[in-house]
Amino acid sequence: MYTTTLPCTYMNIEDTDLSNEMYQTELLAVFGLNTYSDSLVNSIQNLYNSLDYPIKDILKHVSFQYSDDSDLLFLVLFSYDYFKYTHDLLCKIITKQDTTQSQEELITVLKK
Repeated sequence: MYTTTLPCTYMNIEDTDLSNEMYQTELLAVFGLNTYSDSLVNSIQNLYNSLDYPIKDILKHVSFQYSDDSDLLFLVLFSYDYFKYTHDLLCKIITKQDTTQSQEELITVLKK
């Protein structure tokens, strides 16, 4: 299960330590978890398996930087720098909204 109603606010926090702490809290919260464990990785993998376009298309933009392993690439999208954009896109995919702008934003950030 992926929570689409949680806003990502961690990047709005200027203090690096607080921002990182909020990122960790928000990442766990979207999967309904309280602590880091194998459950987080399993939840991310299950989410990946339930999705198709446009996520798998977006992974092409990451593959040149990291690897060709789609599961690993999808995990990269949940790192600090990309999670805000990934979350926005996932929320739109899951709620069946237009994803064009969210895709473009994530791809732009991935290319930096």
